[in-house]
Amino acid sequence: MKVSRSLHAVAFAIGLSTWLARRRPARRVIMFHGINEVDMPVEAFERNLRWLAARFDIIPLGDMVDGLQQGRAPSSRGELALTFDDGLSNHFEVAYPALLRLGLPATFFVCPELIDKRRWIWNQEARERLKTMDVEAMRDFARQSLAISSSDTEALVQRMKELPIDDRRRVEDDLRNRTATFEPDELQRRRFDPLTWSQVKGFDPRLITIGSHSLSHPILPTIDDASLERELRDSRRLLEQRLGHEIDLFCYPNGAQDERVHAAVARHYRAAVTTRYGLVPPTADVHRMLRIPATPSLPTLAWRMHRPAA
Repeated sequence: MKVSRSLHAVAFAIGLSTWLARRRPARRVIMFHGINEVDMPVEAFERNLRWLAARFDIIPLGDMVDGLQQGRAPSSRGELALTFDDGLSNHFEVAYPALLRLGLPATFFVCPELIDKRRWIWNQEARERLKTMDVEAMRDFARQSLAISSSDTEALVQRMKELPIDDRRRVEDDLRNRTATFEPDELQRRRFDPLTWSQVKGFDPRLITIGSHSLSHPILPTIDDASLERELRDSRRLLEQRLGHEIDLFCYPNGAQDERVHAAVARHYRAAVTTRYGLVPPTADVHRMLRIPATPSLPTLAWRMHRPAA
């Protein structure tokens, strides 16, 4: 990892990253999550946005979808769309002011049921609760609730993601019972609190597009057909009722999909983004659009414009 960072820094310093990216006037979609002092400090966020805007044409995701569907070539500088997953309050409080200052369009994917219930995304809550447990307590939870032997937080969260949703919810309840004294601190709230409806309505629609991230952020392949239909249909319906305009873009929670989920998303939405890394080819399936993961490191981000999985 340190070697990669050093190589990225050298490539950035000599202009190689920019040259490699600019020689391919492609379409790219950047994937952001939290914008906060831990995950993406605002100073790094704004610096990286300025660098991107100086080198690529930043356009709304919907316009990129239009170009793909109409068979148009991307602009000579290459087209880039900014997307934000999870519907976090820091998207309004931190990211949005920076986007306004720079006049850059973006798409925010939100979960209306989590907004209504003021709930964190389940895996974010599970991860923070697990961090409060000592090693023996975590191992006991892993053995009794997940039938595995581990005290690694990410391994336990990953195992929860693999469970059928009813089983996962039972495990969540057990974890909450075992960490009954857990109370988020101010930093955790800044990182994980969801948007409010007043914040969602406060985005300037001339600059910001709202998309669906499902109702409640389940792992979609783990739910039955009726639940899948509800997560897709009702999320769009609630967002359209609240905002008074069409919602036609979707983001797969956790990037999880299969053929059944893909077909259902295609019935309800004009386009969807995944968490798979890559540029967007001219022949892209607009319901499986690839993205480039954001990072605070500008040299690494610059390299990813050429090689997204780096």
